[in-house]
Amino acid sequence: MVSGNKLSKAHSINAYLRIETAGGAVWSPGTKKRHAGREITFVYNGSGNFQIYKMLSRYPGSWPQRLTFTDDRTTNPLYIPSGGILFSSDHGGDEKWQIYLIKPGMGYEPLQLTNDSEVIHNLTHVGENGYFFSSNKRNPKIFDIYYGKFSDVDKEQKYVLLLENPGINIIRVLCCYQNRWLLIQEIVSNFESLLQVYDTQEKKLIPITSEFSKGKDARWSNAWFVDETYMLVVSDFGRDFLSLGLINWQEPLEGIKWLEPDQYDTEDVDIHIPNKKIVYTKNKDGYSKLYQGYLNEQNHFLIKEIPVPEGAVIAAGDQRSFTKPILWNPAGDRIVVTMSTPQSPMNVWTYELREYSFGYWKITSADGAGIPSKDYIRPELIKYNSLNSVKIPFFMYLPSGNLPKNGWPAIVMIHGGPEAQIRPAFNGIIQYFVASGIAVVTPNVRGSTGYGRRYSSLDDLEKRLDSVADIKFLVDFLESEKRIDTKKLAVYGGSYGGYMVLASITEYPDLFQAAIDIVGISNFITFLENTAKWRRHHREREYGSLLLNRDLLVKISPINKVSKIITPTLVIHGENDQRVPVSEAIQISNELKSRNIPSDIIRFYDEGHGIVKLKNKVQLYPQILNFLKKYLKV
Repeated sequence: MVSGNKLSKAHSINAYLRIETAGGAVWSPGTKKRHAGREITFVYNGSGNFQIYKMLSRYPGSWPQRLTFTDDRTTNPLYIPSGGILFSSDHGGDEKWQIYLIKPGMGYEPLQLTNDSEVIHNLTHVGENGYFFSSNKRNPKIFDIYYGKFSDVDKEQKYVLLLENPGINIIRVLCCYQNRWLLIQEIVSNFESLLQVYDTQEKKLIPITSEFSKGKDARWSNAWFVDETYMLVVSDFGRDFLSLGLINWQEPLEGIKWLEPDQYDTEDVDIHIPNKKIVYTKNKDGYSKLYQGYLNEQNHFLIKEIPVPEGAVIAAGDQRSFTKPILWNPAGDRIVVTMSTPQSPMNVWTYELREYSFGYWKITSADGAGIPSKDYIRPELIKYNSLNSVKIPFFMYLPSGNLPKNGWPAIVMIHGGPEAQIRPAFNGIIQYFVASGIAVVTPNVRGSTGYGRRYSSLDDLEKRLDSVADIKFLVDFLESEKRIDTKKLAVYGGSYGGYMVLASITEYPDLFQAAIDIVGISNFITFLENTAKWRRHHREREYGSLLLNRDLLVKISPINKVSKIITPTLVIHGENDQRVPVSEAIQISNELKSRNIPSDIIRFYDEGHGIVKLKNKVQLYPQILNFLKKYLKV
């Protein structure tokens, strides 16, 4: 499709931007047993923004029914026992989530259950008689747990404060047992959490994991009540990788019984409680492995691998999209999975997992905008040695056609987080850049997830700039490899990746010829001072405290080294960003312009932490491409 560094035949940017996504399917409960699981409800962005749809679960490719019709995204659908559907929506990307209910037979006018546009309502669990959500309604800095009965949805008082948070960490309900005990996750940071049980009758909070962890940091990323004695957990307590285990929640001092070896992160999990069948994914070098497990009467764990398409990635979103990437049906013989590959967009797949019957197929048909799958590039996984001999993995997407004499111009695309991982999932933006004759390199620098707890800790606090050094070592490696023209390099990233962009062009001013900073941090002091009040404590655990680590925060902030920047820079931000305030973009842009560095700022007044609306993407990405072509001399 591409010959040399000239775009000889390619689809328009609009086509790549219009590639659709469907995911986060949940099964209908059905008022009668035989009807349970007859439909699935999911999110789909065919309208240009995520909306809620439903369709029959046994007819792949059947036409879905759209349920929401709003200018803003509607996300995270969850069924209630009567067949109604709860979902969330924010305004202009501000992440101040409100909860709505689509009642059966009510048409297209959902009932708004929360109605405070300055408050976050994070829907987390649906029980037999009501729903649970976390909210900072009482105090902007603190999340409490609220409960709404289904029988009260038409009343003026729709929900009550169930549990007032005794601390400052984020708390949320994971599940409920016998309409009495709530399993509570307390999130201290992205790499530290705790599990507790709340007895709603005794109004008593019972510590679980702190009983035996003795202050040792660990992630307890998810958990489920299995029965009156055991809970299934996903944790890295005393381990390098997230793994499945069992805890006696009546006697937590017994500790944890591990169900699998300490190898590769266990990520997305669902358990069918009646027959103790578990389905879960493992992350191996960014690709997904899918497994089915079974707990027998002695709680021995029997495992078998389930095949997935080549290069598959099964990955959850969050409140901004969906939180259920994999889910058992009510009967426990089928699952739905949200999955993509480098050459196929994200869709919902269903697996039949009966004892004597197995099969899987794609059930939704998110559109590829007419672009043949053969036109998409599969990445190559490569590792290189960086600072202190740490091996850094990256994916490299090379254009089709003959290698130019000096190699391909390229974008080094850095993920956000930093507790995240860029994976070889389908990415239309990457594919467009590659189709335009620009290679894309996506490193998972130290501090990324997916490679164990130790690897993720290698950028903590005073080691922050070691991860920036990984970018310098990457460029050196690319130069030695000869397939990339290191004189025509751009650095590109969003959120924390935006910080890495700015840090790269201040720490290594001669490395890049263009920079794209999307919703990035330019000054850790002002970022921590101005981020949403509930986030400050949470992010200080990663970056450092304003009180205790101020000198370090000053040292690692690109704004304090702006005089070193010589790289043309494009700054992009959403006006309603609650995570990284738009002031971060304004101040770095002003500094660049005052120093006559070629730069521009693009602000979207109806976006938040990222540019997600199709109408804005269609406006933005041609500008990004033109900027790259100009300064990379493509």
